[in-house]
Amino acid sequence: LLQFLYFIGLMDDYNVLWLLGSGGNGVVQAVERRSDGAQLAMKTLLFEDTDTANMAMKEGQLMAELSHAHVVKCLCPPFVTVNLMTELHVVMKLYAGDLYHYVEKGGGA
Repeated sequence: LLQFLYFIGLMDDYNVLWLLGSGGNGVVQAVERRSDGAQLAMKTLLFEDTDTANMAMKEGQLMAELSHAHVVKCLCPPFVTVNLMTELHVVMKLYAGDLYHYVEKGGGA
């Protein structure tokens, strides 16, 4: 079993609003945090095996500790849900527009 299963259940804290993008390993969606209505971005990565999911979870935890002007800050510890596949969720600030252009204009993440 995943060593991080105690994070299961946090998906209930969010309403999915719309799809921001998708790739080979997952999706990024705009979500609303139910507790305060804040609109955020949630990156969801899909894994078939628990070893890879555990490695990604460790990377997600490191991301949550990072603080840099050009790195989007994670707003809560990453968490895992288990459906047909193992899913790792990372919640971040939702930026309007393209992050590349935001950074180019001198803004921080």
